[in-house]
Amino acid sequence: MKHTVLRNDRHAAARFVLTARFRAVRDLEQVSAVCAVVSAAATLIHELQKERGVWNVHLGSGGRLFSKQIAPQTAICQKREQELRARFDDLDRMAHGAALFSGIRTALADLDALPALRERAGRLAVEPANSFACFCRLIGALLGIVSADPTVSRALTAARDLDGLTRPARRPDRLHPQGARGVIGGVAARPGGLARLLPFKQS
Repeated sequence: MKHTVLRNDRHAAARFVLTARFRAVRDLEQVSAVCAVVSAAATLIHELQKERGVWNVHLGSGGRLFSKQIAPQTAICQKREQELRARFDDLDRMAHGAALFSGIRTALADLDALPALRERAGRLAVEPANSFACFCRLIGALLGIVSADPTVSRALTAARDLDGLTRPARRPDRLHPQGARGVIGGVAARPGGLARLLPFKQS
């Protein structure tokens, strides 16, 4: 009887250890999947900011500037979008809260509407401010995904801390190219604004 109890205890302990290890592996898999979502979302957001700047200038100039930049930048964004959608499929619905997947649905709806916006913008049938607002709403929805789940937020915080330790300090007098494009687009949208751009060369 005593030996039977000991064997049962050992079996129970073994099951407990195996269950704990299985859960640990599952948790690590989901952390990896979440990190992949954060990375893909950050990459897409960066490229969308570029596309937003290209459209700002193009629409603000009445279609005279940055026509050649539209197609390649759109292709990059579409590729990054597909990568992010694939990362969404790797998430386990049982391991994350409903807020995360609600945020994903919102972002996907805005991504689904992006081709129509591009088509209208290509025909100059949308105002620069409206195009800018649509891209900002989409970027905001993608950022909302990052903040919707505690695991995602922790992964992003860790990545940001690591980036802060490894990135050289930026000079405050250096303007990011996309920031410059936004300024150019705003000036070009004003009457006679293009004349102000003549002394500058596009890099």
